[in-house]
Amino acid sequence: MEFCELTGLSASTVRRFIAAKRIPVFQPGGRRCRVLIPRDALDRTSLMQPTLDARAERPAAAPSAPRIPGPAPRWQTPRTPCIDTQPEDNDAPKTKA
Repeated sequence: MEFCELTGLSASTVRRFIAAKRIPVFQPGGRRCRVLIPRDALDRTSLMQPTLDARAERPAAAPSAPRIPGPAPRWQTPRTPCIDTQPEDNDAPKTKA
């Protein structure tokens, strides 16, 4: 978790980088024990992160397709609560079963 705080990467990203062998690790206790990451890995991860300039150079997303006329799909229409259409007959005598 210290590595995450120092690099600004999330824990899931660090785990993914470790699994992809992008970050060197050492486990002195064997599998399922704590993972040690060498200090020089900090310099390597700073080179792996894209900069703001690289993000700005990405091409813009393609414009969405025009809407097709017609009824809205069921998942977009608001739901109405179910109403019992048969009125209760309170005047009818109740029988015991």
